[in-house]
Amino acid sequence: MFNISFAELMVILLIIFLVLGPKEMAKVARGLGKAVKKAQNFVADMKTFVNESAEGSPLNDMKEAVTDVKDVVDSVKSEVDKMNPVSDLKKEIETEIKPIQDIKDLKTNPVKKGADLMQKKK
Repeated sequence: MFNISFAELMVILLIIFLVLGPKEMAKVARGLGKAVKKAQNFVADMKTFVNESAEGSPLNDMKEAVTDVKDVVDSVKSEVDKMNPVSDLKKEIETEIKPIQDIKDLKTNPVKKGADLMQKKK
């Protein structure tokens, strides 16, 4: 986070120890620990507040509505695709054309495509 190596941290702690002494350093460390704990509690409280305030917001309701509409559209689309004989024909044509496309690609870049085909066969 602060990009400080272990050796640099040890030098900083040694300087603090020499300046403050062992008794004062313990008090400072205790105070620093309490301050960090208060900051962590504050951040946790703010996260909780933001999450609770966002739960009842109209934006969240709109997001759920959009998700529901998207699900309905996807299901209708899949049903239409099932009933559409052209999509089945298209899939069959694509599977038949794939080997021809591979041969065409093999002509344009034989070394790479040949290696790819050998990998697929293994």
